[in-house]
Amino acid sequence: MRENIFYSYQNVLVKQIVDPNINLEGYLVINKQFNGLSCGGLRMMPTITLQEIKDLARIMSLKQGFIGLPRGGARAGIMVEDSISDIEKQQLINRFGELIREELIDRRYLLGPDVGTNPTLINEMYRHLHIDVPKPSKTSANSGYYTSISVQYCIEFGLQLLGKKLKGSTVAIEGFGRVGKPLALKLHELGAKVVAVSNFFGGVYRSEGLNILDLAAFVEKNGETKLSSFPNAMAISKEALLELEVDTLSPCATDSTIYSGNAENIQAPLVCAGANNPVTAKADEILFKKNILYFPDFITNCGGVLGNAVEFAGLKEKNTHQLIQEEVIPILLKMYNLSKQRQISIHNMAIEMVDDKMKQAQNTSSSKSMLNSLTQLGLKFYRKGWIPSFLVKEYAYRAIQQRLRNNLL
Repeated sequence: MRENIFYSYQNVLVKQIVDPNINLEGYLVINKQFNGLSCGGLRMMPTITLQEIKDLARIMSLKQGFIGLPRGGARAGIMVEDSISDIEKQQLINRFGELIREELIDRRYLLGPDVGTNPTLINEMYRHLHIDVPKPSKTSANSGYYTSISVQYCIEFGLQLLGKKLKGSTVAIEGFGRVGKPLALKLHELGAKVVAVSNFFGGVYRSEGLNILDLAAFVEKNGETKLSSFPNAMAISKEALLELEVDTLSPCATDSTIYSGNAENIQAPLVCAGANNPVTAKADEILFKKNILYFPDFITNCGGVLGNAVEFAGLKEKNTHQLIQEEVIPILLKMYNLSKQRQISIHNMAIEMVDDKMKQAQNTSSSKSMLNSLTQLGLKFYRKGWIPSFLVKEYAYRAIQQRLRNNLL
């Protein structure tokens, strides 16, 4: 039985999407809307539950709310077999798009890629529907890489709080895909010892540290199914990786992999996630009681959304690094201190703060002020490409910076 990720929340829209003629079965959930907009990825996996999509939509709202972006969170999912081809995927995605056309055409749902999909599949769906590809969808190809950036900085910060340094520290990474692979490469480059990685098919461990460059090349040549056959390393199960005695555990795979059944066995003093919802509510309580530092995943992996927002505004990658270092990390420090004062987990502390922030933002946006109307009109024109990015760069950076700083109020 699936454990709860969150204890309670409500959604704006929940739809089951079915077409038995092509074996289409999936869901669309819009958790929140902001100025009529919501944003989130479409995943395609063999096992997808409605509760999973609801939880992912909720985490997307928290992520958007944390950064202060003017849209809510949503998520969609389609159940498929592992062996499905991209041609078959495209047929299902196109039909899925036809059945949620109303939500797509007026941007109530800005759809992007997620696990099992990619920008090419999503953009082709929009073309099939004769709908302009939303600018946020055009800039989502690098979201995994941007996510790895925020996870890296949060790992460094967490180790500092524990009196440790990144260089020479040991790291285990669950997931060696769009987030886990660039994270492992960067940590390896910075001198950390990535001693274990895993994917859906298994894992590898080497106490002296894995050569991540060689591992990435090995998987590229031989395929993901062969990861546990990497030479000069010990094959381990993906479940065993979570319980290794390392300085940092970074779950970058799927949700709910740390739950009440294994949380007591977690040995890493720092858990820093690239995945969405990797820790259930019960497991969060257990980690907190064990004094394990678990930063909220919607903050540690916010780099994907933040990086896409920076790219959307026509800014540079260095601006993403700057915002994470100068704005996100101080917010984490504040949440860490408040968590200690109030004796509640940082995860619950963060949810409380971001929910309050979103309510205030909703109240502000609902007011029919001239400034709010003009801002929304400007964003609409920019999304359509009618306003060039060089006109908004300076304003955009200050706006994102201020929205993040609102978390410190």
